Amino acid sequence: MIKMNAETIILYRRVGPKELALIRASGHRAFPPRLPQQPIFYPVLNQEYARQIARNWNVKDSGSGYVTRFAVRKEFAERYAVQTVGSSVHQELWIPAEDLAEMNRSIVGLIEVIEEYKSAQTTRWVLKQMNILDEPADALVCSANVNLMLSGGVGAELLTRYGTAMQLALEAKLQTRSPRCAHRGEVVSYTGPEMPYKVVLNAVAIDGWYESSPQIITEVVSRALHMAAEFRAKKVALTVLATGFGRLTLAEFAKGVRPLLGEQFTPLEEVVMCLLQDFQVTELAKHLPEVEVIQVGINAHPK
Repeated sequence: MIKMNAETIILYRRVGPKELALIRASGHRAFPPRLPQQPIFYPVLNQEYARQIARNWNVKDSGSGYVTRFAVRKEFAERYAVQTVGSSVHQELWIPAEDLAEMNRSIVGLIEVIEEYKSAQTTRWVLKQMNILDEPADALVCSANVNLMLSGGVGAELLTRYGTAMQLALEAKLQTRSPRCAHRGEVVSYTGPEMPYKVVLNAVAIDGWYESSPQIITEVVSRALHMAAEFRAKKVALTVLATGFGRLTLAEFAKGVRPLLGEQFTPLEEVVMCLLQDFQVTELAKHLPEVEVIQVGINAHPK
């Protein structure tokens, strides 16, 4: 952490991946020499300005941008007039390339990387033949009925593996409702120390008669993935909702999921859907050809 004092001034500089690599090679003590077509070195006076350039220029140009912060002796920095090139936020120093080596010698401490930006990439979707509870993940999206009872499938095996704490918590959520039930489209979160996940998301994709639709799947899965992102999940295990006890076909589930395949749920990187039977995987993959299929075998089978 840079410490400010009366003898230094804090400056910021946006850099791309190549320039950052050269900074790291210097031990975070120097900026690399300017190229022949770059006669001026432009450090800026505030973090917001550096952030704007990193996001709007470096990310577009090279796929990633970084904001660096460093302290320079005032006696050096004050040789250069502050240049305002837009609003009051857009202030910078214009340091000739031939003075850069001297500036590097005037840096006090290290050049810190304080922010990083990368181009948005769509979330990776994967389909596996396996028990979903054997798939490591940060968040689990499991199918829930309107009574939030862990009475079958993945919910029942969660109850068997990890005890009754989640069931009791779900029941408590309904105590103040009239009627005491969840609504189709709702996603009820649970966090507990007994679970191997940051969060379990109980997705109610069916009504009291176990009816659903592709539109409901789109809404519920989107809501669940956004909630997983709020818990900083990078990987989500997604149950193929409403196709077990529910009346939805795999083709209808695929129709509901497809609009989400091109979306980004930052910081979520991967969604893994799991089915137990190879014919189920084949059927869903037929309707979701964009999804990567991995067949890894099965240990325990929730019935």
